[in-house]
Amino acid sequence: MRPSEYLSLKWSDIDWQHGTASVSRTVQVIASGFYFDDTKRKRSRRIVKLQGFVLEALENLQRRHSRLTEPKLESTHDLIFCSGGGAPLRQRTVKREFRRVLGAAGIRPVRLYDLRHTSATLAVAAGVSVKVISEQLGHACISFTLERTLTCFRAFRMRQLHESNRCWSDRLGNDSGSRHTARRAW
Repeated sequence: MRPSEYLSLKWSDIDWQHGTASVSRTVQVIASGFYFDDTKRKRSRRIVKLQGFVLEALENLQRRHSRLTEPKLESTHDLIFCSGGGAPLRQRTVKREFRRVLGAAGIRPVRLYDLRHTSATLAVAAGVSVKVISEQLGHACISFTLERTLTCFRAFRMRQLHESNRCWSDRLGNDSGSRHTARRAW
């Protein structure tokens, strides 16, 4: 999901039974407050399948929300990701916190948005249909998804092929200086 999409998610958008989230709006934060808007494109309106660990995290968050949020605010916007007062979070606040968490974990900085493309690339590497990935991301066409994932996927595939070749060389008793190993163009 795009940041403006997940920051506008409401609890009512989650279908717990099917493990999905309905993406149907974005949130735009402006100096005077915020407003909800339609998604980027009509095709961006979609049902997104959520991973089990995401559903578990959302359940925990919902329990915490129900203890901390005033009932009148909760019913006003019903936002999943919100400030203590029930207003939508600002993207820059989420990005800053994300960088802080990465730093604390000793992970090199990446853009929060990069997780969207990383997820797509990993799905391609796992054999998920590019059409399914494109639909989940809300891309206008499959070619756009391929442009974003193919470069990373090629590098991943080459590493996997290299590892496979090394494994077979080890099993067949070829040393690292053999003519077969030297021919590889990885």
